[in-house]
Amino acid sequence: MIRLKRASLLLTTMLVAALPISALPAAAEPSLSKAGAHELVQRYLDERASRVTQAATARNGHSLSAVSTTSALRDRFSFESRKLDEIRDLTAKASWKGYANADVDVTVDRVETKGRATVGVHATELTKLYFANVEAGGPQYEAYVLEHDFTFVNQGGTWMLETTTPKLDEGPPMATQHGVTVPRKATPQEQSKPSRLPLPADPISVAEAGIKASAGAAGKLTKMTSNAAVQYNYTAMINYALTYWNSYNPAYRSFSNDCTSFISQILTAGGWTEVPGFYQSSQAWWYNAMLTQSYSWAGAQNWMEFAQLNSGRTTRVPYIYQLVSSDILQADWERDGNINHTMFVTSMTGPAGSASEIFLTYHSANRLNVPFFGTLRNTSPVTTVWYTHVT
Repeated sequence: MIRLKRASLLLTTMLVAALPISALPAAAEPSLSKAGAHELVQRYLDERASRVTQAATARNGHSLSAVSTTSALRDRFSFESRKLDEIRDLTAKASWKGYANADVDVTVDRVETKGRATVGVHATELTKLYFANVEAGGPQYEAYVLEHDFTFVNQGGTWMLETTTPKLDEGPPMATQHGVTVPRKATPQEQSKPSRLPLPADPISVAEAGIKASAGAAGKLTKMTSNAAVQYNYTAMINYALTYWNSYNPAYRSFSNDCTSFISQILTAGGWTEVPGFYQSSQAWWYNAMLTQSYSWAGAQNWMEFAQLNSGRTTRVPYIYQLVSSDILQADWERDGNINHTMFVTSMTGPAGSASEIFLTYHSANRLNVPFFGTLRNTSPVTTVWYTHVT
């Protein structure tokens, strides 16, 4: 029996050796589970968020290292780490004393095999950056939502981050993405720009001659026109912004660039009434749930022309620190007379008319309570022109 077993073993060995390589059992492909992907992405985004806080343990000279990376990504992370250190040091000088700590919530939407030992991961990040000094009237934290695409490769049994692409919108990125190149986006179809606006001489002082501001009821700056100051339900405006900053009201269509449509919805909640007219006219402002909307509803420059130049529903103030809760700030990133972005003031600190900080909430990307003086102004393109609106 022993001799038979040996002969059988020898025969089996010879048969296996004679088989073509394609017929042999394939080596097991390394796989990355959804839970495993979540752990890697969570560690990476936790580190980025922590890096901009005053609680950061890694400081200047130390690159991002929470997850293993390929050599191609290390140089980029070395640069971005320095930029994150810059934003941490910059925000520490703000009235709110920088970010104390961060809370990052990650949702892995899908994990896809892209090739041998390579997977793609799509994830969504909801991050809260808590202010170190919460001033009277100010919020406790800034928040944002950001989608990411990652590629991980398995090298020697270790999953390594090969590429990371945050889906950033045009304009300054979040504090945790400082240093990441923001792609230039094409103008959306819903935003027509038929004319150019005159450029203010100073990107901070943006008043036009003859327009003044005065203190109104409850410290609210109200516009001064030939008629009595118009009052709206500002509390309803703020509540709408806080309710829908990270979601979309199903009563309205959403757009790839949704910032101005979001503002129009906020103003509608506060009592602005629609103005009928030709949909391309900046003298009209309306929304039709079944068909379309006026250009001024969803186009940043068209809304500016309706709100301030044609209807007089908003007026400018000389300085951004004169804005208060429920006012609006717009940005022209390229300083070419075409407005790109619209933001809503959800809160402020300091006395009305002389704010120490104003906090902006907007869509595209979805962001809550972004500090203007402490962050946004200093991370925006140097060419930016700001347009103020007292509602």
